[in-house]
Amino acid sequence: ILVGIFALLSALDQNSDYIVEKKIWKIYHQQLDIAKDPNVIPDKSFERVISGYKNIIGKYPNSRLTPGLYIRVGEMYVLKEDYDAAHKIFYKIIELYPNNKEISAEALFKVGKIYEITNNWPEASKVYTDIIQNYPLTETGLSTPIYIANYFKNQNEFQSTMDAYESAIRHYTGI
Repeated sequence: ILVGIFALLSALDQNSDYIVEKKIWKIYHQQLDIAKDPNVIPDKSFERVISGYKNIIGKYPNSRLTPGLYIRVGEMYVLKEDYDAAHKIFYKIIELYPNNKEISAEALFKVGKIYEITNNWPEASKVYTDIIQNYPLTETGLSTPIYIANYFKNQNEFQSTMDAYESAIRHYTGI
């Protein structure tokens, strides 16, 4: 009887998030290894991780973990320095999950980071402003004003840093 119950519960559990988490965990550790020094990693390793994530997305499209997998795919494209593919993935997330404000804000923030990596601060700034305006109460939206101020601080731009902090104060006060 116990074996029968175990078999039944195991069969019912095949689509649970636990199974998805186990599969993600293995692939994520490969991603972490790649992130240590992506410049010495062969393209085949990038593609293996990306296809692993995509396979999980295809097999478990309704899992609560799927939006985060899209983020991981985009991150892999960034590590691979395929910024066009990363942009497409991050904007696809916003299209697929318009009601998930946090994941949309996070995807948009990743777009801003790509602009920063490619030394295009004006576009990054536009993206960050969009996050602040459209996703103000998300974790990403709440942290973005300070992120902008810290960016200017790290660039040793005193006046821009002060302006950004004042803007952040106005934003938080308005909330």
